[in-house]
Amino acid sequence: MKTAPPTETSYTVREMTSADWPLVQAGFAHSFLDCHAPETWAWKFRTDDPNAWRGWVACHPQDGVIAFLGATAHRAQLNGAEIVVLHGSDSFSHPQWRNGGRHAPYVQTETAFQAHQLGFATLGLGFGLNRRMKLGFLTGNLQPFQGGAWLQSPVPPNTAQPGCSVQLCITHFEHPEWTDLWAQRSLQVRWSLVRDQTFLAWRFSPRQGHPYHCFALRSATDSVPLGYIVLRLTSDTQAVLIDCILPTQPQQVRDAWIQLICWLNRQGIAHVITYMANACPEQLSLRHMGWSTCQPPLPVLPGFILYNSRYNTLDINQHYALTLADTDLY
Repeated sequence: MKTAPPTETSYTVREMTSADWPLVQAGFAHSFLDCHAPETWAWKFRTDDPNAWRGWVACHPQDGVIAFLGATAHRAQLNGAEIVVLHGSDSFSHPQWRNGGRHAPYVQTETAFQAHQLGFATLGLGFGLNRRMKLGFLTGNLQPFQGGAWLQSPVPPNTAQPGCSVQLCITHFEHPEWTDLWAQRSLQVRWSLVRDQTFLAWRFSPRQGHPYHCFALRSATDSVPLGYIVLRLTSDTQAVLIDCILPTQPQQVRDAWIQLICWLNRQGIAHVITYMANACPEQLSLRHMGWSTCQPPLPVLPGFILYNSRYNTLDINQHYALTLADTDLY
């Protein structure tokens, strides 16, 4: 049955409170077959900390929460100064309330959400479905992020002998050494999420709802790790590189890649993909190892919004070191 186009008087748009989470979860279940367990919602949004998330909802007297836009708040750096960045996460629109153009509940919810982040965050960004992101571009709620690329690499057979300049070890990011690595890494990027131990342990915990394979890159001569690699296996033959910090020495990068190839071959993985901003030093390293641009594996687009007029879109597209760890795609 076709529903009548919604009007702004048939629903209300407001900021979320902690008491709204069960209603949001119920609305999300109407929109997607695969819905998070309540404990996953709590871990992803860190719902016990009111400064860790932002959310707006559209509510209807009979249908409940018919649109939701949520974001997690994170520490980031801008030229050495600390700022707050919002990562869009788990937005939805109820299937019966997706018509109406600018009057659609989701558009009104997104507009209200973005207008109320001024003074709290400097930047909001994330990936979304093509149709939803293009609507955000048209309404002026978002700008397209044009400073990155999808990359792919086949996994060759084990033919090269692994070097010994790097040790590839399983990690769970449980020790403060990762904050020491971030202190070194922060000097290489101008705009970036703070990838310290607290963030890495939260982002790649299985409590996010996905299994991750996390590897530390270590040297026998340094107590601080040289870097890390995080993968998620998405099929029997494909893996996604979610995030990485790679060593600065080319030989160490090659040795790490050869060791990773050995592991991927044992898992039966034949193909690896990733998304990475041009501002990430790792993108050049991957290209030197034969990675090439490819089409997106999902019908998604990256976008962002600046909440501070001191900066412009060129700053973000040229200097923000975005990876898939900055999103909830995987």
